[in-house]
Amino acid sequence: MKPGSNITTYNEIPRIPVRPKDGDAHPLGALPQNTKICCVEMHKGRGAFFCKSAGSFATIGPKVGNEVLINLPSKRKFYLNEECMAVVGRVSNEIHSSIPIGSAQRLRWLGYRPRSGLWQRKSGIHGRKVKAPIPVMAIKKKRQPKQEPITFTLNLI
Repeated sequence: MKPGSNITTYNEIPRIPVRPKDGDAHPLGALPQNTKICCVEMHKGRGAFFCKSAGSFATIGPKVGNEVLINLPSKRKFYLNEECMAVVGRVSNEIHSSIPIGSAQRLRWLGYRPRSGLWQRKSGIHGRKVKAPIPVMAIKKKRQPKQEPITFTLNLI
């Protein structure tokens, strides 16, 4: 995409797949196979769920009935409804995860708070910081024995 380029959105699924252009939003059923997509909806009309972070994208696989297979970067595969929307292309800033932080103070400048200190990843010599959970006891009600109904009779003399 370049400054000044038009971004369009389509809601219809044509008989022949559309020619995708970066930045356009289409339903999954309207895009051809092996198209790179981002900001994919999991349920129709709920907004982006997959591939929202910097530099991520998914690819479209084969279409089976009313569903389209998408391959995520984590090697997971999902069948989604063909009416779910997706943006063609890749999320910007793909080098975000490869930038070295350098120091803990720089993380503070970026807005990250330090961890609580309850659990820290260390080697085994320091022992485990998190205590084991308290064992759970199942409390059951004691069954009371069934009482036979008491019958009263009235004798009139």
